[in-house]
Amino acid sequence: MMLPTPLGMKALGFYGLCWFAFTATPYTNLFFFLILFQSLLLILGLGLPHGYLRGVEVRFPSSIKGRKGEPLTFEIAWKAPDKARAVDLWGMGLQPTSTQKKKKKKQRLASLGRGGERRMTTKVSLPTQERGVFHLTSLRLRTSYPLGLFRAQKTISDTLEYWILPNPIPQSMRMVSQNSLERGEEEPEQLLSDRGREMAGIREFRPGDDPTRVYWKKSAQRGVLVVREGIEPTAHKPELFILDETQEKEAFERQLEALAYWGQKQEREHRGLTLRCLSGDLRFGTRGKCWEEFDRFLAHAQPAPNPVTESTPQGNSHG
Repeated sequence: MMLPTPLGMKALGFYGLCWFAFTATPYTNLFFFLILFQSLLLILGLGLPHGYLRGVEVRFPSSIKGRKGEPLTFEIAWKAPDKARAVDLWGMGLQPTSTQKKKKKKQRLASLGRGGERRMTTKVSLPTQERGVFHLTSLRLRTSYPLGLFRAQKTISDTLEYWILPNPIPQSMRMVSQNSLERGEEEPEQLLSDRGREMAGIREFRPGDDPTRVYWKKSAQRGVLVVREGIEPTAHKPELFILDETQEKEAFERQLEALAYWGQKQEREHRGLTLRCLSGDLRFGTRGKCWEEFDRFLAHAQPAPNPVTESTPQGNSHG
């Protein structure tokens, strides 16, 4: 497929103007040679880009994953003949960020300067995006080399899927400052739970305590942070994370950040993690699903629709 570039549109307009001047004036020798020269340029501009694009192929990674709030980077492999020149890869359907208009856009993903027999790799970088599963559709290879008058393009049938995972809850959110507690400032909600221990009692939170042991229900009732006092975990007792899918979107995303941190910790220590959610208990790691499936869950997870409140049955009124 051939399309004129902005420069090519101007060149075509000037070419038409020359033909008009050639037919409108009695002295046409200069216009005749000028039109011949321009016609040669147009023929070359139409024929050369298609030849430079022929045989160019792109191969994508089997799995592309990034983190929320961080640029997504990955590598693609090119297979191109020696004659390939100035080939760009464009992707349509890039998800806009929260600061942009809610309209999917296109972006140049990578460029190949020249081809060769060996396989070449190019790094692709996408802007920061929200958590979720996204697809780049209508992937196209384009080149307007060498004259820039017409652009040859070839559509790639593949759809590029990538996952944006929640960013594991940072260290600053896992530590609680005693000074801020004394000032009554609101601390980031901690959603990791100490389910692997048997609880022996509770006490007030002190600096240096493990924030994963915060007992949020009792903390809300008492108005101060309290932690679980627990005995040593039972041997081989699996860690349990309870995901509340009835929370609002912002609170739900914070839960997923905590879950991502907990999953990283368990994977690093070669231990298992049990996730309790509305669909039942899911086990990852040891004697469970692989951690790739854990990442899939983090990318696809969505809060549950607002539950329907049960109304009290209306009975017969008694006078």
